[in-house]
Amino acid sequence: MTDDDIKRLREAAQAATKGPWTLGARDETDNWQLIDARLGGWHEFARVCVHLEDEDRDHPEGVANAAYIAAASPDVVTRLIDRLEAAERERDEAMNRARTWENEAQRRSRRYETDVSALRAERDALAALLRTVATGYTGSVMVGGDCGAVTLHYTTSAQAEAAHAALTDYIDALAAKEQK
Repeated sequence: MTDDDIKRLREAAQAATKGPWTLGARDETDNWQLIDARLGGWHEFARVCVHLEDEDRDHPEGVANAAYIAAASPDVVTRLIDRLEAAERERDEAMNRARTWENEAQRRSRRYETDVSALRAERDALAALLRTVATGYTGSVMVGGDCGAVTLHYTTSAQAEAAHAALTDYIDALAAKEQK
């Protein structure tokens, strides 16, 4: 059903006699099925007559068609259109929320991928640093104190200076990263 179909149906319902419509009795000739719409008082009503062909009189289809016309009164059609339009609005709002959630999930996924890449790079840099620091190391490691100090003993001062320089560079790089 197109928007134009809905618009035409609403306009036709608004122009017609308001409902509710009821299926009335057949007329005296038994050729017409009456459909009544009350307008106000007892004598104020509109009447639609559905002609029953000879073959329809004894078949339920003719009466069923008249009952259907009565059931599809303008007030019923208007309510159906209102419900359809409300459901379409709800659907559109749900689709917009779903798109928003999808966009947010994609944004977070990209951020997490970036974070994971950064952590991998940091891990690799730290592994390289540890390889540098471990070169020439002999003896024991002492970890202690409230500040988490680590004491390493090297066999030569050149090895100790190289390890110190590598650690200092790494710590300086971390501090620069923190300031960004």
